[in-house]
Amino acid sequence: MSAAKKKGKRARRRSAPGKKIAIAASREAAQRAVSEGELSGLIGYALRRAQLRVFDDFYAALSVEGITPARFSTLAIIDGNPGISQTSLAQTLDIARSGVVMLIDTLEQLDLVSREPIEADKRSYALHLTRGGKTALQRIRRQVAIHEARVCARLDEKEKKWLLKMLARVGAAR
Repeated sequence: MSAAKKKGKRARRRSAPGKKIAIAASREAAQRAVSEGELSGLIGYALRRAQLRVFDDFYAALSVEGITPARFSTLAIIDGNPGISQTSLAQTLDIARSGVVMLIDTLEQLDLVSREPIEADKRSYALHLTRGGKTALQRIRRQVAIHEARVCARLDEKEKKWLLKMLARVGAAR
């Protein structure tokens, strides 16, 4: 049999009616059958799995805006602390100062944040939202609220507060 005929035959097999459904069903069954073993009892594993789901939804909701969780956090902190230095922002976000520089560079390019030299320390910059940044943050906050409602749909208000409290305890500095 020629290579072209073999390829055509494989293509027909792949596109056979019901084939995709059967493959999807067998994948789902295989996923259910896989044991996570000790992982299911580990906080870190559960947090990471939850983070993946939350971030997937966040990206889906805000990718049009060009906003990531880190960018949203940065905008929210600058909004609540006008004039915050890059160093203080890095400490608050618990990321390297170089990471903050990259975040601010991007937010400046998007015309959402401005950097102004601090008079007392010419090496440091005070961060502020631009007029466009303030407008964008209002719009982004509305989208984040919708995202948050989707993510927490299976929790009542009491459970959400309890979960936040427990996560804060787990994430607290030693």
